[in-house]
Amino acid sequence: MIRSHTGLLRSPRIVCSIETLEGRRLLAGINVADFGARPGDGQDDTDALRAAINASKAGDVINFSPGEYDFGDTVTLRSNRELRGWGEVKLNRHGDGFLFANDDANYNIVLTDLILDGGGINVAPNTTGEAILIRGCTFQNITGRWPSGDAIFAPTGLKNSKITRNEFANIDGDNGVYGFTTFDNVEISHNNFDNVWEGIHLSYGSGSNLKITYNTGTNWKRMPIELQGRNARDTLIEGNRFTSWKDPYHESFGMSIMNYGSGTVIRNNIVTGPHEAPVGIEVGGNDGLVEGNEITGFREGMHLVQTTGTRITANKFSDQGLMSIWRTGVDEGRNLKIDNNSIDGSPWGMLFSGGNSDGSVVESNTISNADKGIVGDAPGVKFDSNVFNNVKVIR
Repeated sequence: MIRSHTGLLRSPRIVCSIETLEGRRLLAGINVADFGARPGDGQDDTDALRAAINASKAGDVINFSPGEYDFGDTVTLRSNRELRGWGEVKLNRHGDGFLFANDDANYNIVLTDLILDGGGINVAPNTTGEAILIRGCTFQNITGRWPSGDAIFAPTGLKNSKITRNEFANIDGDNGVYGFTTFDNVEISHNNFDNVWEGIHLSYGSGSNLKITYNTGTNWKRMPIELQGRNARDTLIEGNRFTSWKDPYHESFGMSIMNYGSGTVIRNNIVTGPHEAPVGIEVGGNDGLVEGNEITGFREGMHLVQTTGTRITANKFSDQGLMSIWRTGVDEGRNLKIDNNSIDGSPWGMLFSGGNSDGSVVESNTISNADKGIVGDAPGVKFDSNVFNNVKVIR
């Protein structure tokens, strides 16, 4: 068990690792103890860590021996360095603010085997971070005001970087990963979130090959994933599993993937929510694929908003409070293909409302145990070979 200065964290320790994406060779090691940082003595270790970083050279590893270290201010990291803990190493941030901020060069910065308690990292304060890897980190008990309330904050975005196998816990007012500007060739994978306001929130203008895969989480307030990629290309959202909302309200979605670019794939995700949480998956963008997802228990299973040329296939919808698939009237959605989906236990199977749906096809879906199968009169939709079981009104 990890004992925090802000409370007891119930989940097991998960350590933090940022490693180079270029496979660089680490040339030397520096021990923070040699600069006056002593674990467990209750003294402020900010100046000692700064001294260790200033004494380091490109390629060095800055090492922490086991124990707890205390920081009263933000420490600026330098490019081409790694911070590594040995054993259980916990860094306590006292007061408001980030624990770490990257430097202006912002290239090839690595954190390994560290627990960040009370403060996160501004990973891209002034320039886009490149070759940044955060792996196995624990970010916990972060309560500051935005933006320092975020565990990982990337205001100028990331390139060729990875955030993977981290634990985010008790970040109740802000986000696990929050960023803007660009996300290009970035992977956010295998992270776990517990009691976090919002897991991953990216609002960016450009980037391709963003992968958000195999993340898990519970005890949400708002959304596990919210993406607003204005020119996003070839985004992959796959294998994530999110359950258990606390105090859900009108913005408590499972995932909102409102990429306005093209080629987004949303595949094999599982989201389970109470009927008070409005939407399981919100889908936007062009020429995408939404396949093999399981959506259970939301008020509305899936919103199709401002999406054209997208295929929605082989998804499983169960026990929605109102409807399973809603092609909304917010904007026109042409050339949609909605096929081979299974819908069970929703009052309405599908709703097509407003706007033009020219070229759209709804075929070979199975709708069971519903008051109404297909509702709405949006023009341009072709219905073919759908199966209705125990449906009071088919159309």
